[in-house]
Amino acid sequence: MGFQAGYDAAGLRGHAYLVHRNYLGAPAFTSQYRAVEKGAGDDINCSEPVSIVSDLRINYCPTCGANLAKFYAKRIDELYRSGFLLSEDWPPAD
Repeated sequence: MGFQAGYDAAGLRGHAYLVHRNYLGAPAFTSQYRAVEKGAGDDINCSEPVSIVSDLRINYCPTCGANLAKFYAKRIDELYRSGFLLSEDWPPAD
């Protein structure tokens, strides 16, 4: 999956890439996997705890190896979309 396709998949079931800023205001990128579409998790009934969303911060494009902060430096705020991250990490946890 290319970065553009992953970016377009935010909120959908499967893999996506998210663009945002961390609590210091620096560019941040997250690789996210959703077991179900955004908002569908309330209907899951399991006897054991289940992770329906997992976030992993990334610095380099998994497809081409580009440094994401450098490559998207001028477009970070344009590419940010709220509501997709598991944790916005603002303010930082003590």
